Amino acid sequence: MRTSRMLPLAVAVVAAAAVALRKALVITNVHGMSMAPTFRDGERLLAVRGLRRLRTGDVVLCRIPSGYSVPGAGGDALLVKRVAALPGDPEPPGPAAEEVARISPGHVYVLGDALGHSLDSRTFGPLPQASIVGIVVGRLPIR
Repeated sequence: MRTSRMLPLAVAVVAAAAVALRKALVITNVHGMSMAPTFRDGERLLAVRGLRRLRTGDVVLCRIPSGYSVPGAGGDALLVKRVAALPGDPEPPGPAAEEVARISPGHVYVLGDALGHSLDSRTFGPLPQASIVGIVVGRLPIR
């Protein structure tokens, strides 16, 4: 009798945990070679939302800015990029000038590891931090 009362509670706890994990975790596929050699086309990545504050060097998933697209990726595709500069930091590949451009509050500068094959902040400028979906924490096996 006691076991029959515990089963619905256990099912509810497992369901709540599954919903919480679904909101906290993001799985995506890499499209293209912009992050080579770190990540290759077709690899599956796991990212966590709101894991911690961003740091320079973090690999993040971010929404593609409006007006841009990635060939072969769907409309809900995410970019996989490395954080190159945080608010207040100098803009990394900026031209030599007397006054150094700095990243505005609420923005980050992201770059692909393969600079010759990357749609990144060099094209669309600093990215609003609200566009960051999660921080990549690892690879998943390819199905």
